[in-house]
Amino acid sequence: MSTAPSAAVRRLTAFLATGMGPDDDVLRDARAARAWCRDHDLDPGRRPFVGPDLVHLRALRTALRGAVADPRGASARRVGGLARRARLGVVIGSRGPEVAPMAPGADGVIGRILLDAVDATTSGAWARIRTCAAPGCAGVFLDTSRSGTRRWCDMARCGNRTKVRAHRARTRAEVAG
Repeated sequence: MSTAPSAAVRRLTAFLATGMGPDDDVLRDARAARAWCRDHDLDPGRRPFVGPDLVHLRALRTALRGAVADPRGASARRVGGLARRARLGVVIGSRGPEVAPMAPGADGVIGRILLDAVDATTSGAWARIRTCAAPGCAGVFLDTSRSGTRRWCDMARCGNRTKVRAHRARTRAEVAG
C-alpha cells in the first residue's frame, strides 16, 4: 500500500484478527470484550455486555472474515442483519454529515466496526485484507506489501513453517525419486 492504513482500517484488521487461538479470544467474555473496545477507541457504553452481545460480536467477526475470503458468499449476506442491529443513521457533526451507529452498547460497537469496513472499502484496503495461507491458521492481516502478494499472517511463524514443510517434501521426493 502506498499510504499507511487509517485508524479505522487498523481497528477493523485488529478486530478480524481477534480470537485466532482459543486462549486469546477477546470476545470470550464481557470484561475482555469491553477492554478490547476501549483499547481500540470504541465506546462500549455503560450497559454491561451480556451473552447475546458477545454472540453478535462473534457473529460479526465470523461474517466479516467470511466476506474477506468470499465476498459473494453467505457470510457477506449475514453482515446486513448485524448492520440493522446497529441502527446506522446520519448525524451532522463539525465535519458535516456522517453515518454513525445510533444503537448503544455492543450494537453501537458493531456499527462502528461496520463503518470501519466501509472505510476499508472506500480506501481500497478491503482488497488487501487477507486470510493466512498456512494450513490450520485462521489469521487475518492487512497486506501492506508493495506488490500486494503477502500470503502469511506472520512470516516468522506461518510462512517459515510452510516453507520448511515444502522444502522437506521436495527433499523426500528427490531422495525417493
